[in-house]
Amino acid sequence: MQQIATPVQSARNDPQPAPAPKDSCIIPRDPDFELYDNVGRDADQIQAARYNLATRGDLKRWAQRDAQPFRAAYPLPDQPWPAPDLTPYLDALAAARTPAEIDAVTDHVLDAAEPALRALSDYLVAAARWKQENRDAAKGSPSHLLMTAASRALSALALADEAGLNRLRAAYDPAPAPAAGGTMAADETTTPEPGQVPLAPLPDHRNVHTPWWQELWRRHAHVITPLRARGLQCDIEFGLSTYNVRVSLPDDSYLVISPPHDPPSERPPGDPEGWIATREHPDDPTLFEVIYDSAPSNDPSAPQRPEARHGGSTQPLIEAIDHRLAQLRLLPHPALPHENSHVPPAQPSPLPPRVLPPASPKAAPPTRRTP
Repeated sequence: MQQIATPVQSARNDPQPAPAPKDSCIIPRDPDFELYDNVGRDADQIQAARYNLATRGDLKRWAQRDAQPFRAAYPLPDQPWPAPDLTPYLDALAAARTPAEIDAVTDHVLDAAEPALRALSDYLVAAARWKQENRDAAKGSPSHLLMTAASRALSALALADEAGLNRLRAAYDPAPAPAAGGTMAADETTTPEPGQVPLAPLPDHRNVHTPWWQELWRRHAHVITPLRARGLQCDIEFGLSTYNVRVSLPDDSYLVISPPHDPPSERPPGDPEGWIATREHPDDPTLFEVIYDSAPSNDPSAPQRPEARHGGSTQPLIEAIDHRLAQLRLLPHPALPHENSHVPPAQPSPLPPRVLPPASPKAAPPTRRTP
């Protein structure tokens, strides 16, 4: 007859957690934290007991117990926020037949959801700033995670809005077919010649095939080419009032290299009176640093930055970016000792006109939903 092990015997046969080193400091545990047996415990608790760890349920239970006096003093609503009725939106979505019709429905949903998402984001920001924990918060800390959550709550609106714009652009402003033989003369050769530095690939979007984007790319080649030679992928984007160079970095942050925008530069794209380079992160609004700023100051009393004397020169800009990215270990390919990072600016030529659909008599709504 096979002998059935009792729970106590089973527990004795289970692997035991390794003993703590002699010199280690034993942190006092919560009185409720005891080594679990197999009676009345879930699988997570039994597994966590092997390593003397608390589970999520343990942490929540202890916190609810200790917060009872606080909850009594500050009563909070027990009911969740009312869920919206999506029936009319889903009915309209099922009946939509054109990009304009589906965009009308989606815009209405986003407008209805925006106040709740913004309220959630505002609370998460306030929680991240509790006791000023957000100051010098390390990546992965509670404050950093809350700030990231606040940003992503609004990112849902921005991504949905961008999807709608892309759908409308494909319907009203389609990109021309790429010319035979490649998209751009400067990038027709995929294999570099001997002694030539390989460049980072072109951006992967439809505008690469448009004449106006290619002209802007050509005008910024003296900034873009040295960065692509360092393995950094670049793109041209339109900012608040200027055309900017956006540089993707290995840690998912990015650089924005722009001319002065307050007030906007009146010089041709790619040949401004100064450059401003900043580093930002899409999921971390607290990450913002100015790497280079040679734009002239409009305030005579404000101290001039050292690089202001360089004006629109490109070589000091590239050198400053090299130095900072090397410090952060975000430079895929360092500059070669013999490399000359200065490429003369391209001579401006008129941008080709773009044919757009007739404007609606109704004024366009203000830009919104940017996290």
